[in-house]
Amino acid sequence: MMVMNLTVNLKPWRFLSPSTNDGPTNMAIDEALLESRIEGLAPNTVRLYQWAPSTVTIGRHQSLSLEVDLEELDKRGYQVVRRISGGGAVLHAEGKEITYSVVMARKDLACILGKKAPSIDDVYGFIMRAIQETLSTLALETERGKIGCPALFLDGKKFSGNAQCIKRNVFLQHGTILLGVDPGVMYSVLKPPEGVEQSKMVRSVKAKVTGIGHNMRSKVTLATFASAFKKSMEHQVGAPFIDGCLSEREKTRVRDLKRKYASREWSMRYP
Repeated sequence: MMVMNLTVNLKPWRFLSPSTNDGPTNMAIDEALLESRIEGLAPNTVRLYQWAPSTVTIGRHQSLSLEVDLEELDKRGYQVVRRISGGGAVLHAEGKEITYSVVMARKDLACILGKKAPSIDDVYGFIMRAIQETLSTLALETERGKIGCPALFLDGKKFSGNAQCIKRNVFLQHGTILLGVDPGVMYSVLKPPEGVEQSKMVRSVKAKVTGIGHNMRSKVTLATFASAFKKSMEHQVGAPFIDGCLSEREKTRVRDLKRKYASREWSMRYP
């Protein structure tokens, strides 16, 4: 089979400066980037971000009331926002994780991988290789595995999960890189599955989930990770990235989409 090697024809990718935002803003930016790439108004884009305040995100079709303890969430001053991607409920704890999003056209990934029609698993693999390469430069050797979706593990414990949305042959994948984890806080705002005690879920998280900060001598900052991740993505793509920012059109869409993500109508779409 002839292998395509067309990366030289790719337009430059964009790398956005890392940022910290509230829940509706983070999800609005991701959707605005997806729209821009679909419409051909922006290149493939990578960004890293954090959350303030702590925010629970739920999958596009999940029931809000079954997944989240809204009373506890309100007591803690946390937010909740529904994603456009699938997957399960996640607590994005302030200062305890780095979140990434990658928006890219299927045709461009086909050029990079030399595959006519890259699969969803190809997207996962492409991005996870970049994360693993990044962490390798920080002296952490990680493994790939699967819990529902493909995920990354450190010493047998999961530290990175992800979710996808695909529209008109453009992928949005966003995911977490846990720096630390507090299972007690996690399952004070997330509801355990029906019939499972909260204490059992806390024990399960302690046994199966970790943060990369627990395994490092020095603190991992958003800026440090961003610099290394950019280099790793450039290596995977085979071309340098351009440091960029949101276009004026994207900024306008973020303002519009933020109202959607902050609305009760959207969050209670599946009550």
